[in-house]
Amino acid sequence: MIENDKRTIDQKTFDKWTKAWRMCKCAELPDCFHTESIDESNKEEYLLRRSKFYLSKDEWLELIQDRLTSIHIHMSVEHKENGTSRFVPILEPVLTFEPLNNEGKEKRYYPFKEDPPLVIEGQISEELKSQLVTNWMYLHPGFMVDQFESIKDPNEQGAAKMGKQLKPIERQRVKFYQYDSTDIEKMRAIGENFNYIIFHLGVNHNDDSFGLPSFAPVLHFFSNQEESKSRSRALNSADNLYFEFATPCPPLCN
Repeated sequence: MIENDKRTIDQKTFDKWTKAWRMCKCAELPDCFHTESIDESNKEEYLLRRSKFYLSKDEWLELIQDRLTSIHIHMSVEHKENGTSRFVPILEPVLTFEPLNNEGKEKRYYPFKEDPPLVIEGQISEELKSQLVTNWMYLHPGFMVDQFESIKDPNEQGAAKMGKQLKPIERQRVKFYQYDSTDIEKMRAIGENFNYIIFHLGVNHNDDSFGLPSFAPVLHFFSNQEESKSRSRALNSADNLYFEFATPCPPLCN
């Protein structure tokens, strides 16, 4: 349920959607990232995998005015009345206020939209496509759930050799990704020199950090001017258009 301003959702909806994400069965989660589509060439139906969502420039300028300390992008699932379910990333600005001013301050939640405007189709760096997004697009549905889970071994090192009874490995589904104050300052520096914020879904197969989720989202401040720039720009370039190093929680929660 989107509120009247069409930009934010209320606390009740946020709680409902994020709980649906946490409780979604492993076998059902891949369906949330696909939608039915029609091949115009032969009119046959097929499943289209979602790889990007967007937030408008107006929405970003509205939330960046506040005293941000970080940004949380929550994972959520909306169960629709027609029986289908869809994945919805939700941006929450984490703010700082003086104690007296913080009373009664409501949190705001900005859900990303599913279909970016056509103007941005295809406008993405080759590095981003090859490193992260392509991995996501070719990922087998049976392995999707694993990308969102962190692994924690509660056993001390060498416990098996010492003959100790082993505790089961703990798996936790990530709840949100955080961009910290350093990222916020770089985002502020962009000003209004962009058209949309795109949230790309990606997988990092090269991350050897044991236990961390392989899902690797990227925030992309898209500008129409990129059409005339090199398509081979590296991530987090001098233009500060790509932000890929978000912190997953769990396991890394502040």
